[in-house]
Amino acid sequence: SLIPLSMPLTVVTNSFSVELALYKHPHVKVIFLGGEYNEILNTTTGEFTLTQIQDYYFDSCFIGMYAIDSKRGLTIPDKMGKDMPIKEYMIQHSKEVNILAGTRKLDQVSHYVVGQIEDLTRIICEKPVDQETEEAYLHKIVY
Repeated sequence: SLIPLSMPLTVVTNSFSVELALYKHPHVKVIFLGGEYNEILNTTTGEFTLTQIQDYYFDSCFIGMYAIDSKRGLTIPDKMGKDMPIKEYMIQHSKEVNILAGTRKLDQVSHYVVGQIEDLTRIICEKPVDQETEEAYLHKIVY
Protein backbone atom coordinates (compact mmCIF):
# COMPACT_ATOMS: atom_id res chain seq x y z
CA SER A 1 0.00 0.00 0.00
CA LEU A 2 3.03 2.30 0.24
CA ILE A 3 3.83 1.94 -3.46
CA PRO A 4 1.96 4.56 -5.52
CA LEU A 5 -0.48 2.95 -7.96
CA SER A 6 1.10 4.83 -10.86
CA MET A 7 4.67 3.67 -10.07
CA PRO A 8 6.13 1.11 -12.48
CA LEU A 9 8.34 -1.34 -10.64
CA THR A 10 9.94 -4.76 -11.12
CA VAL A 11 10.31 -6.79 -7.95
CA VAL A 12 12.41 -9.95 -7.73
CA THR A 13 11.51 -11.89 -4.59
CA ASN A 14 11.67 -15.26 -2.90
CA SER A 15 9.06 -14.20 -0.33
CA PHE A 16 5.48 -15.43 -0.64
CA SER A 17 4.36 -12.56 1.62
CA VAL A 18 5.90 -9.96 -0.70
CA GLU A 19 4.42 -11.63 -3.77
CA LEU A 20 0.95 -11.70 -2.21
CA ALA A 21 1.20 -8.03 -1.22
CA LEU A 22 2.14 -6.97 -4.77
CA TYR A 23 0.43 -9.29 -7.23
CA LYS A 24 -2.61 -7.03 -7.75
CA HIS A 25 -0.59 -3.81 -8.10
CA PRO A 26 -1.28 -2.56 -11.65
CA HIS A 27 2.26 -1.47 -12.52
CA VAL A 28 4.37 -3.92 -10.54
CA LYS A 29 5.96 -6.85 -12.33
CA VAL A 30 6.78 -9.59 -9.82
CA ILE A 31 9.46 -12.16 -10.63
CA PHE A 32 9.16 -14.98 -8.11
CA LEU A 33 12.20 -17.15 -7.44
CA GLY A 34 11.64 -20.86 -6.98
CA GLY A 35 13.51 -23.18 -4.68
CA GLU A 36 13.14 -25.15 -1.49
CA TYR A 37 10.24 -23.90 0.63
CA ASN A 38 11.17 -22.59 4.08
CA GLU A 39 8.00 -22.73 6.15
CA ILE A 40 9.51 -20.70 9.01
CA LEU A 41 10.21 -17.72 6.73
CA ASN A 42 7.52 -18.39 4.09
CA THR A 43 10.21 -18.07 1.42
CA THR A 44 12.06 -20.15 -1.12
CA THR A 45 15.72 -20.80 -0.44
CA GLY A 46 18.66 -22.99 -1.29
CA GLU A 47 20.88 -23.58 -4.30
CA PHE A 48 18.09 -23.32 -6.89
CA THR A 49 17.02 -19.90 -5.58
CA LEU A 50 20.63 -18.71 -5.51
CA THR A 51 21.18 -19.85 -9.11
CA GLN A 52 18.13 -17.88 -10.27
CA ILE A 53 19.01 -14.70 -8.40
CA GLN A 54 22.47 -14.63 -9.97
CA ASP A 55 20.85 -13.49 -13.23
CA TYR A 56 20.15 -10.09 -11.66
CA TYR A 57 21.80 -6.90 -10.44
CA PHE A 58 19.57 -4.60 -8.41
CA ASP A 59 19.03 -0.86 -8.11
CA SER A 60 17.66 -1.36 -4.59
CA CYS A 61 17.13 -4.28 -2.30
CA PHE A 62 15.11 -4.58 0.89
CA ILE A 63 16.23 -7.41 3.15
CA GLY A 64 14.78 -8.51 6.46
CA MET A 65 17.48 -9.19 9.02
CA TYR A 66 17.45 -11.35 12.14
CA ALA A 67 20.21 -9.61 14.09
CA ILE A 68 22.41 -6.53 13.61
CA ASP A 69 25.45 -5.50 15.61
CA SER A 70 27.45 -2.34 14.93
CA LYS A 71 30.76 -4.22 15.21
CA ARG A 72 29.93 -7.79 14.14
CA GLY A 73 27.56 -6.91 11.30
CA LEU A 74 24.42 -8.54 9.94
CA THR A 75 23.78 -12.07 11.15
CA ILE A 76 21.22 -14.82 10.79
CA PRO A 77 20.59 -17.96 12.90
CA ASP A 78 21.35 -21.55 12.02
CA LYS A 79 17.71 -22.22 11.04
CA MET A 80 18.12 -19.60 8.27
CA GLY A 81 21.52 -20.84 7.10
CA LYS A 82 20.32 -21.70 3.59
CA ASP A 83 19.26 -18.07 3.21
CA MET A 84 22.80 -16.84 3.87
CA PRO A 85 24.17 -16.94 0.28
CA ILE A 86 21.00 -15.26 -1.04
CA LYS A 87 21.28 -12.37 1.41
CA GLU A 88 25.02 -12.08 0.71
CA TYR A 89 24.42 -11.96 -3.04
CA MET A 90 21.73 -9.29 -2.68
CA ILE A 91 23.99 -7.11 -0.53
CA GLN A 92 26.94 -7.48 -2.91
CA HIS A 93 24.93 -6.89 -6.11
CA SER A 94 22.67 -3.96 -5.21
CA LYS A 95 23.40 -0.27 -5.67
CA GLU A 96 21.32 0.54 -2.61
CA VAL A 97 20.99 -1.87 0.34
CA ASN A 98 18.09 -1.36 2.77
CA ILE A 99 17.85 -3.56 5.84
CA LEU A 100 14.45 -3.94 7.52
CA ALA A 101 14.80 -4.55 11.23
CA GLY A 102 12.98 -3.60 14.39
CA THR A 103 15.03 -1.82 17.03
CA ARG A 104 14.90 -4.98 19.17
CA LYS A 105 17.17 -6.61 16.53
CA LEU A 106 19.90 -4.00 17.04
CA ASP A 107 22.90 -4.95 19.20
CA GLN A 108 22.10 -8.63 18.59
CA VAL A 109 24.36 -11.32 17.11
CA SER A 110 23.45 -14.70 15.64
CA HIS A 111 25.36 -17.53 13.90
CA TYR A 112 26.16 -16.54 10.30
CA VAL A 113 27.53 -13.19 9.10
CA VAL A 114 25.96 -12.00 5.82
CA GLY A 115 27.31 -8.45 5.67
CA GLN A 116 28.74 -5.45 7.48
CA ILE A 117 27.24 -2.09 8.44
CA GLU A 118 29.56 -0.41 5.91
CA ASP A 119 27.85 -2.42 3.10
CA LEU A 120 24.46 -0.81 3.81
CA THR A 121 22.72 2.28 2.57
CA ARG A 122 20.27 2.36 5.48
CA ILE A 123 18.69 0.36 8.28
CA ILE A 124 14.94 0.92 8.40
CA CYS A 125 13.50 0.65 11.93
CA GLU A 126 10.04 1.27 13.37
CA LYS A 127 11.11 4.09 15.69
CA PRO A 128 14.00 6.48 16.35
CA VAL A 129 17.05 5.43 18.33
CA ASP A 130 19.24 7.42 20.74
CA GLN A 131 22.25 9.40 19.52
CA GLU A 132 24.78 6.84 20.78
CA THR A 133 23.09 4.05 18.82
CA GLU A 134 22.80 6.28 15.76
CA GLU A 135 26.56 6.93 15.87
CA ALA A 136 27.44 3.27 16.45
CA TYR A 137 25.48 2.36 13.30
CA LEU A 138 27.20 5.07 11.21
CA HIS A 139 24.07 7.25 11.00
CA LYS A 140 22.38 4.68 8.75
CA ILE A 141 19.25 4.17 10.85
CA VAL A 142 16.03 5.71 9.56
CA TYR A 143 12.43 5.22 10.70
